[in-house]
Amino acid sequence: MNTKNNQRTRITKKIFVNSLISLLTEGFSLESITITQICKKAELNRGTFYAHYSIPMDIMTEIENETFANFVGYIEEISKNDGIDKLVYLLKYIRANDNVYRILFSNKENTNFSSLILNSVFEEFSDLAQSIIDQRFTQYLYNYMILGSESILNNWIDSDYDLSEKEVAQMLFSLCKSVLKSFSYK
Repeated sequence: MNTKNNQRTRITKKIFVNSLISLLTEGFSLESITITQICKKAELNRGTFYAHYSIPMDIMTEIENETFANFVGYIEEISKNDGIDKLVYLLKYIRANDNVYRILFSNKENTNFSSLILNSVFEEFSDLAQSIIDQRFTQYLYNYMILGSESILNNWIDSDYDLSEKEVAQMLFSLCKSVLKSFSYK
C-alpha cells in the first residue's frame, strides 16, 4: 500500500511539474502563475496541490533540485572525457533536455541555477586558475568566466541552438583559457 501511495505521489507531483513547465513555456512568468492556473492545467484540485506544495515556487525549486542532481550525475558518467569533449557532451545533454533548461536558464528571477551548473562545469578551470593566477584576482576572473559563459549559453538557447555544441564548447573553452592566460603570472 505504501508503494502505491509513493507511486501516486510521484505521478501527482510530476503532473504539477509538467503543468508549471507548460505555463512557463506559454510565456507566463513564475510570479504571475497562480495555484489555480496550475491546478486547472493539471486537472487536479487545490487540495491536492496543497498536499504537496505551498506555492508555485516550491515546484520550481523541486525542478531545479532534480535537474541539478541529474546534471551532476551526468557529469559523473562522462567524467572520463576532458576539456572540450566533456563540454560538448554537457551541451548535448542541455539541448536534449531543452524544455527544462530553457526555462531554468531564462528564469531571470533566479540566477542560482545557471551559476550552479556552470560552477560544476568549470571546476577544472578553477583549479588551473589557482595555480597560475595571483590569488587576489582569482575570484574576479572566475566570476567573469561564469557570468560570460552563462550569457553565451542563454544566447545559444534563445537562438534555438543556432551553433553546434562543438562550436559553443570551443568558444567557451577558448574564451576562458584566454582570460586565464592573460592574467597568468608564470
